[in-house]
This record gives sequence, structure tokens and C-alpha cells, in this order.
Amino acid sequence: MKLKFILVFTLILICKSYAQITTTITNVLVNNQSTISNCSLIDFGSNANNSITINFKLTKPSNQVVGNCDLDILLKYAIGSIGTSKASNIVQSGSWTNNNTEFNGQITANISAGDIQVTGSSIYIECKTDTSAKTQSC
Repeated sequence: MKLKFILVFTLILICKSYAQITTTITNVLVNNQSTISNCSLIDFGSNANNSITINFKLTKPSNQVVGNCDLDILLKYAIGSIGTSKASNIVQSGSWTNNNTEFNGQITANISAGDIQVTGSSIYIECKTDTSAKTQSC
């Protein structure tokens, strides 16, 4: 019984520590001209192909070791759909700044107007660590 309690307690602590990474979109630039704030609506207008540049910030406690982070721009076609990767970068474990608590970066993707619906589609970023812990913006 003690062993089961220790295992469950250890798993809870591990899950809680990996959940402490936060992923925030700080700015979105559409076609090098329109600035969109975090999680706001994006209007592609009449452009068939669009360049999306996302500035983002990852934060974590200074003593938390996360390894590398696979960072993706994901596009959900509809509310219930799974996000499809449109671009990816790797955030190296040694890249964190500000006393090992944050990483500021930028990622760019091209998204066709045909890839989205007028309502229900969403673009967001996701950080997936070496241990498969995930954190998403929006």
C-alpha cells in the first residue's frame, strides 16, 4: 500500500512540474503588415496565401529541467479537429534566458486561405518537451 501511494504521489509531482511551462503568443504579424494580439481573430482579407509570423514567450521555474522543446504552429480547421503542424522549430534546452526562466522566439508559416473556415478555425503554438509534456497557447 505504501509503495502504491509513493508511486501515485511521485507521478502527481512529475505531472505538476511539467505543467508549469507556459506558452504565450506575444504578437502575430500577418503578411508583414497586420499585427494581431494573442488569441484574437485574424482576417486574411482577399489574400489566398498568407505569411504568419508569431512572436512567442515560454516561461518556467528556474529549477525546472525541460530538455529540448519542439515548437509547432498548429492549425485547427474546425473546433473539434486536431491541429495540423504548419511550421516547427526546436528550442534547445540551453537557450533559456533570464535566470533560466524564459525563452523568447519567433516562428513563421505560410497558410492558405483554403486551409481555414470563416468560423471555427484556429492557429496556435504548442511546445512539446523531450518527455512529451505539452503546453499550448490559446
